[in-house]
Amino acid sequence: MEHAEPITRLYTGSDATMRQQMRTMQGHYLTDQAAFAAFNPSFTAAFGTSWAAALDAADAATPGAGRVGELKEDTQAVEAVMEKARTQVQGLFYFVEQAYPGNKARLDQYGKKLYEKARNNHDKMRELLELAATAAERDKVALAAKGFSAAKLTALKAFPDQLTQANTTQEMKKGTNVEDGDGFVQLQNAAYGFGRQVSEAAKVAFAGDYAKQQLYRLTAPAAAGPETHELPLKTGALKTLLLETLLTATSTLRLRVQEAEASVSVQLVLAPDAGGGTPLTVAGPEPVLVPAATLGTGQYLLASHAAGPTAVRLHVEVVE
Repeated sequence: MEHAEPITRLYTGSDATMRQQMRTMQGHYLTDQAAFAAFNPSFTAAFGTSWAAALDAADAATPGAGRVGELKEDTQAVEAVMEKARTQVQGLFYFVEQAYPGNKARLDQYGKKLYEKARNNHDKMRELLELAATAAERDKVALAAKGFSAAKLTALKAFPDQLTQANTTQEMKKGTNVEDGDGFVQLQNAAYGFGRQVSEAAKVAFAGDYAKQQLYRLTAPAAAGPETHELPLKTGALKTLLLETLLTATSTLRLRVQEAEASVSVQLVLAPDAGGGTPLTVAGPEPVLVPAATLGTGQYLLASHAAGPTAVRLHVEVVE
């Protein structure tokens, strides 16, 4: 049986060590909160409270492989749907190649470049299926001419919901435990994300106080290299993305909406449920270079699609 590819931790060392460092740093933040707020008003007392809540959630998460026997049947059900999804997508790629021979760009619109990362990851596969279904609906006449029938298109559109349902059934049987994998690491990264923002701000807020800066110093991040994402968005949807690359005053994002005649609103905030960002509308397939500072402060990118096509794709790249 193939296994899902785990989300990468944003830090080195053990989870317990990271959480302890964050607890200590959060305590220093509460002491220095006024100084941080003087530097950036977004660093409020509520930020400290949200940080503590994130740490509590990270502490409560269970990294073990508990309830394996109970979940075995449901895991097999999810994998069975995943296998069908892989077969469905590979078949679709064949019909696209027949309808548009030699057109790699067209294949990419169906998520061909995303397949290797998605084939063993439920969330990424769901996103790929949504992209593929949107593209297939647009090209249904050309695909039908090559044998991709209306019934096949209907089946393709149903797969994201089938995969979601299979995952939901499995998650419900997990109870309150967060199993080892994406969910557990996401909670750890969320707690660490607060510390990364405070650490970066401390370099400027306490520019002349080396001893104070040391209180907010982090270990080197585990991940390196350029960071890219492709977010599928339906009309009226709002999605939150935690950027792994630490954004600084000079950071730039390259943003692009795949579909013409479509626009997406983006902003940066300190926490998923926080406001205070500066929304910017990105429209059309031409990439736009945007200084991160113009979108707000924080590591969380909020993206929303209010009008236009029923589904669009937002490409995000951290340039520097």
